[in-house]
Amino acid sequence: SLPMQVGDKGKLTIDVTGVIENIRVLSDQTGDIVFELSKCTFADYPNFTSITNGARVQLTNSDKYFDDVLNNWTSTITAGEILRFNVISVNNIRRLLISLKLKL
Repeated sequence: SLPMQVGDKGKLTIDVTGVIENIRVLSDQTGDIVFELSKCTFADYPNFTSITNGARVQLTNSDKYFDDVLNNWTSTITAGEILRFNVISVNNIRRLLISLKLKL
């Protein structure tokens, strides 16, 4: 498969209200990636606001990432909000699995 490129990699509507407790990322191979998570309401779409507030998710020469501190994150998600995953930079990674654990 082709190498991943920078840019918007998808959106997901969240159907529950909760607080993000952690993020876990697994990549298909060792590499580097920085990505941003943003959210907006259905009414505000497509005007997304970062939930990481500058503390972007970053893998450096790795194939996995876990964070349960989420420093500076806006971690509350309200049912109906839309999450966006935007790759800022990437090297040697083709696919990612991103898991968010929410406390309901």
